[in-house]
Amino acid sequence: MEKLIKEMNKSITTQDITVVDEKGMLRIELLVHPTEGRTILSLSDTNGGPRIGLIVLPDGIPALQLIDKKNRMRAELTLLSDGRPILRFYDAKGKIILEIPEYKESDQKKVR
Repeated sequence: MEKLIKEMNKSITTQDITVVDEKGMLRIELLVHPTEGRTILSLSDTNGGPRIGLIVLPDGIPALQLIDKKNRMRAELTLLSDGRPILRFYDAKGKIILEIPEYKESDQKKVR
């Protein structure tokens, strides 16, 4: 068996990897969005609902998103295009309720 394992390819090339649990429920998905070009790693709860998203946008901007049970983003840690970090908290309607640090609005518009 060891010989067979050593002879196998050391890499897998694909566009989407999906991991399901023993009940067939989606738990992990890794993909490149087909039209937007975003790289996405999504971790789901036992009901298959996405709860954590790790995303890299086509321009290289990373984001970590926390998603509630109703599939609404509630918190996000990301970088602005100039590299400054920002942590945002959202209410149930998607409105930003807290942003740390609070950059000047004119600064944010320049770099988003």
